[in-house]
Amino acid sequence: MVWLGRLRAALPEVLKFATNIADHGHRKLTAFKALRSIADEETLAAVRAEFLLGPGERPRRQVAEILSGLGGSAGDVAWFLSAAERAEPKRKHSVDYLASEAKAFVGRVTPDALPDLIDGMAALLSRSPVVERRYNNISIRFEWLLAPAARAVERLILERSPAAFSPVALSIIRKVSAARIYQSEGVTAERDELTGLVADWSELNWAQFWYDVEQMRAEMAPGKRLLEWWRPSNFGAAWKFTGDDFNVALDAITSRALMDDRMVALSLAFELYRTNGRPRKRLNALKKQPSTWSLRPGCTCFCTRWQTRRCSNTGPTSDGERNARTSRRSRRRPILPARASTSRPTWAAFAAISPRIPKALQISVRFTTSFTVCATGEMSRTDGRTTIGAH
Repeated sequence: MVWLGRLRAALPEVLKFATNIADHGHRKLTAFKALRSIADEETLAAVRAEFLLGPGERPRRQVAEILSGLGGSAGDVAWFLSAAERAEPKRKHSVDYLASEAKAFVGRVTPDALPDLIDGMAALLSRSPVVERRYNNISIRFEWLLAPAARAVERLILERSPAAFSPVALSIIRKVSAARIYQSEGVTAERDELTGLVADWSELNWAQFWYDVEQMRAEMAPGKRLLEWWRPSNFGAAWKFTGDDFNVALDAITSRALMDDRMVALSLAFELYRTNGRPRKRLNALKKQPSTWSLRPGCTCFCTRWQTRRCSNTGPTSDGERNARTSRRSRRRPILPARASTSRPTWAAFAAISPRIPKALQISVRFTTSFTVCATGEMSRTDGRTTIGAH
């Protein structure tokens, strides 16, 4: 009645129910709704501050009810982050009103307070204990914040805010992209929306790509190298490239400071050349690029199999390097004794001597079978397990 009739005279009674710490039922939820109708902003701020006083966790439904009445100022953002930290853990397979209200609250936050909101949610998403996922760890308790955080980053992108290029925003995009593989709860719409928004903004698309490359390289085992452009997308990625990105990839071959990044850019440029009709002009541009840097001293050629095979045009090498290479090769492949010379006769030659083989040992031999005919007329065949022969 107080809520529907806006009975301001009942404010003292409503405050008594709203500030009762022991009450976790519907009376307290109704009191919060009534306060939004009859109380002024100062009273509401006092109730919100008192709600977070004292130890212990706060019921998620009550946090959601108070959050539904917040505007979106910097003070409201600070209260939301404190309340989210104190809220009870989400119960699996249950309706979560707090996650829904959090996404709605993100839409009301003022643009100047949005970066602070993203920083706070990113800190909670990284808090231990985390779900140990390869290249992407998310807090077990605060995983429900991933969808609201994605909504906040979407706003930055839509407003073309420079804050979208911050490491915190890029890290959230990476976490949401990996959720495509790990099937995190409640981020289906957000991850699809982010993928389209990131790809539509070319500068952000490249920034996210190089961020994913750097993060994956930092998380790899010592001694491992990241040289291929596609590897960061194994666990989901928001970036996409088309033929229009060829020139940017071409510039990155010489502009990136790290040599491994140049290798990544080279692999991406060649992929964009290969998947867009293999135009001669782009191939000539690729051949010119490696002349400004080399994988090894003296190498100036462009090899399309650089990922798997070392280029042979390495120029002159020192005696020490040549001796070390020979020594390594000798350790890998020890010298074996010389084998007897063999020949591969035709099928006619085999048919001529086959009567000399006992019928019990007659076998069907394909044209590709390897066998040896000795000068004495003996025929032997080795199939990897046995050797048979007859005189």
